[in-house]
Amino acid sequence: RVLFRSAVPDHSVRVLSWDIGLPIAEFPEVFISRSFELPQEALKPEGWHIGSPVKLSLLEKLRSVGTPLSQFVNNRFYRGIITGLNEAFVVDRATRDRLIAEHPSSAEVLKPLLRGQDIKRWQINFSELYLIKIESSQQINHPWSNKSIPEAESICQ
Repeated sequence: RVLFRSAVPDHSVRVLSWDIGLPIAEFPEVFISRSFELPQEALKPEGWHIGSPVKLSLLEKLRSVGTPLSQFVNNRFYRGIITGLNEAFVVDRATRDRLIAEHPSSAEVLKPLLRGQDIKRWQINFSELYLIKIESSQQINHPWSNKSIPEAESICQ
């Protein structure tokens, strides 16, 4: 994608994210039909995003509600999520659907999973994989929390 802009008198810029593959001969028509105004104050020195005001507002709302991953991990990024055994904790869509059909409460622990290879610039290619996410005993008390291994195993059987 390439950004094109033109000045607008009220301190905003008219922007367009050009989709690669569109014929360049169509640029004038595409610019007229797809461009939008972006306030110049949205272009901050620390970084900016080109997006419609609706998308930028949604992004700002998400940022204000959630905890950034950097804060959650104390700026210590390493390897992402490590399950210890992907074959046990990563399931496909069919398995997810079957587990939820058998036990509806399974929906609470089956979360969509994006791997590094699923994330490309400007797009996500969701591979229909789901992570079985069980909170660590350090964050939540499970029936097996603070039990010896034999006791915990007997509870989970």
